[in-house]
Amino acid sequence: MRRTVLLVLLLLLVAGTADATVRVLPLGDSLTKGSTQTPQEASHPTYRYWLWQQLRGQDVDFVGSWTAPNFPYDFDQGNEGHGGYMTAGILYGVKADPGQGRLSQWLGGYEFDVALVMLGTNDVLNNIPTDESVRNLEGIVGELRTRNPRAVILLAQIPPTSISRPNLNALNAAIPGVASHLSTSDSPIVIVDMYSGYDGATENQPPTGIHPAESGEKKIAARWYAALQPFLPGAPTPVVTATPTPTPVSTVTYTPVTPAATAPNVVRSPGATVYTGERGLDIAAAGVGAGETLGWFDTQAPEGDPAATLRIEDPHRAAIPHGARPGRWYNLDRNRSLALVVEEPAISLRLVDTATGRYVTGGEVPQGRRFNLEISGVLSAFAARGSGAPVAIRVRNPAGQVSATLVGDGGARRSLDRVLVAQTPFLIRGTDGAAWNTADTAYTGGEYELWAEALLDHEHRTANPDPTGAVGRQVSVSVRLQVSVPPTVATATSLPATTVATAATTVRPTTPPGVTSTAPAATTVAVTTTTAPPPVTTAVPTLPAEETSWWFPYFLVALAAVFLIAGGGIWWALRAPGRVDARSPRPAEKRAGSRALPIDPSAPPAIQIALDRIRGYDPVHGDVRSLEAALRALEQAEQARLGRREVDLLTVIPPARIPTIPIPDAIRRWAERVGFVPLSLDRHGSVLFYSPVPHQGGTHLVVKRADELVGRLDGEGRGAR
Repeated sequence: MRRTVLLVLLLLLVAGTADATVRVLPLGDSLTKGSTQTPQEASHPTYRYWLWQQLRGQDVDFVGSWTAPNFPYDFDQGNEGHGGYMTAGILYGVKADPGQGRLSQWLGGYEFDVALVMLGTNDVLNNIPTDESVRNLEGIVGELRTRNPRAVILLAQIPPTSISRPNLNALNAAIPGVASHLSTSDSPIVIVDMYSGYDGATENQPPTGIHPAESGEKKIAARWYAALQPFLPGAPTPVVTATPTPTPVSTVTYTPVTPAATAPNVVRSPGATVYTGERGLDIAAAGVGAGETLGWFDTQAPEGDPAATLRIEDPHRAAIPHGARPGRWYNLDRNRSLALVVEEPAISLRLVDTATGRYVTGGEVPQGRRFNLEISGVLSAFAARGSGAPVAIRVRNPAGQVSATLVGDGGARRSLDRVLVAQTPFLIRGTDGAAWNTADTAYTGGEYELWAEALLDHEHRTANPDPTGAVGRQVSVSVRLQVSVPPTVATATSLPATTVATAATTVRPTTPPGVTSTAPAATTVAVTTTTAPPPVTTAVPTLPAEETSWWFPYFLVALAAVFLIAGGGIWWALRAPGRVDARSPRPAEKRAGSRALPIDPSAPPAIQIALDRIRGYDPVHGDVRSLEAALRALEQAEQARLGRREVDLLTVIPPARIPTIPIPDAIRRWAERVGFVPLSLDRHGSVLFYSPVPHQGGTHLVVKRADELVGRLDGEGRGAR
């Protein structure tokens, strides 16, 4: 009997080992989660559906903290997809969406064996620095291993979007480094290439070209399946080898600019890429004549009526407005032939510390640090024109003077007023070392501000002055660096000096970079060389009180008078009936223009109701999410009325007429950097933005916490290493 029981237990143990279920965790953003808010979105059940079909017959369980959004298809819908989340949101959570939590909390609800990690697309769309995204991915690996020290982690290089984005390529180039640093035999990290052979223009859903269409979903599923197979039941034990370190991106040493064979403004063939904000373009070779009209279509194919048009008066001096739709533009006067492809420009500037090789994005550094400059951006189309992208580097010194010159090692001066960037990233180095040496006598202590400008106004060789297309597009975010001078201790010495020799020394005045010198010529002065025993140091006496400037008491009296007058004015304003401090939060009806909402009596009831809700919104006592709902209802009503999904909501109701309390400048700067339009701020600190790219559910509206954004800006300001 005892032998029988032991035999049964042994058979059960062997059977359980042979058929152990592999728990697979799909972890990502909306490319993993998907959406069912519209029939069109619900028809794309993400790669998870197609991968599940390939895994039929295998003992596999998809796990995650939810099954949302519950597609109307038969497959295991467990997942950890979080639409709109960046890598930091997955790792740390999102303050504006606390109900969803963060990775460490989600992992507490289930066990997993293999994680399919595909993250970073939202980082790219929000211009998050590549090194920050990589650090977050490494943190995500750490959280996964905390839950399961023997986890298999399949880490994807993200698929392309319909528009080429250099920062996406930079992130994909850096992702293999995560595996080379962290992969172990117990917990291997396998890189899965989702980029190569994937057509972002045809295999993603229009109009945004970000979320995969059916062919893209199937391609992603096939690559997950190939990487997952060695870890499925019955497969041979995979041999895990170290992932090779990625080849570093090539850089270019700064060389003096010479005229290119072809001017940067000359487009050489039909279908060539141009950028929004370019002026003075010669597009005659693209098959565009004087007075002809270009058209842009919702379907990106020249069928039906164009959704936008652009008339070209002079093809040798054409301008592409900032509001031009990205994508293909066809010549309506020449059988709708492809004329141009319009892209949004983008440019960024970072400093590279020559001592550490790390990026410095701001903060305080001691005098003596040496830097090279790195330019990145979406400007690669200039190579097809036979020229580099014309870029200028601007430098503002502590005195407020702006120049385009840096002094590097050996006192070498470099004019960066017009650099032709042939590829990105583009490294600017000095001819004899660093491009910028803060130890040079030309630099004093204080704040220096550096930025890059894409010179897209070709006629004037400047950046396009239109502010709506500046920060994050034609003009980079500034790098502000506080150069601190080490403090010196003043000493007085008493020593019996013995004169040895006298010599003549020439003294030459220094001139700040980029500033014309008006100083006198070099002069010769006598210098006496002495020898002395070690000095006896005594403290320098402080300035006696009676030596205070004569005007100081009068200044204090005048300042006190100003405070008294100002205080009386404030007291009167506060006590006067009906006065409202212009800086304090005001109800929506007090904001200028909020009563003049364009309500058309002939508009459908849904539109009138939505506009009436917006007019009655009170940011002092209300919640900005109620305004978001009203604007979303207005957007959907306009979509139904016009019969098309893509609707520019801000043409229906101008941002100036949307009620808000004053929005801080820091929030506006962040919005300009990422391309958002700030609409409204409520008393809870929630900010409603309009995004040019639809987010989860297809809406252009995004709510974020103000303190999160300000904190992010502060963190970037302290980013020096």
